Amino acid sequence: WNFTLRANAGQAHRPPSFAVLYVQQGTLAPNPQLRPERALSGDAALEWKHARASAQVGGFYGLYEDLISYEYYPPMYARPYNFQAAMVAGFEAEAALTPWDFLSLSGTYTFLSTQNLKDDERYYLKELPYRPRHKVTGRLEAGPRWLRAHGEVLFQSEQGINRSGVVQLPARSLVAVGATARPFERPDVRLSLEVKNLLDVQGQDLDGYPLPPRAAYLTLAVAWDS
Repeated sequence: WNFTLRANAGQAHRPPSFAVLYVQQGTLAPNPQLRPERALSGDAALEWKHARASAQVGGFYGLYEDLISYEYYPPMYARPYNFQAAMVAGFEAEAALTPWDFLSLSGTYTFLSTQNLKDDERYYLKELPYRPRHKVTGRLEAGPRWLRAHGEVLFQSEQGINRSGVVQLPARSLVAVGATARPFERPDVRLSLEVKNLLDVQGQDLDGYPLPPRAAYLTLAVAWDS
């Protein structure tokens, strides 16, 4: 049995980039009035490891001053703004299991809570935009060393796109499947085929910027020093 406890605390300072200050990027408008972002944050995690399994759970908390975040109000441009004060907190859990050499499973879950702490009273304690509350991932991999197949699932809950929370991007689940053949190990030759967004889900992370549709990728990799 192997347990590890980790903890961190820090202070961050992030000035706005030249692009978000002055450059028009498609429908993303600049904002030359942006102020630098500051943050105080901390996190802690407990990890357990075994020969064929591992698990980790941790929490995090952060207080932000002048948080830089995009907002979108259709049909206007999306534009970055400063949130005078904001809180971001949550926890993450992940686990991995390899019961046999030919089978492995892994998954993660993230819960995120955000609040607008100092602003117009209409938005006080509302969630910050573009930060989904729940994220879940899962991966299954099976097969002998020379031919491994895998499947992945990514779920993300709905998320608001402005501080009022009136406009929401819907929740989505993306599925990917693939396989990797390894006919030689010296040199290391791998031929992979992967289909992403298998169910052809129509989604977007920013209104007006749709995610890629179903797509297949064929990859050949050769390494002489494996």
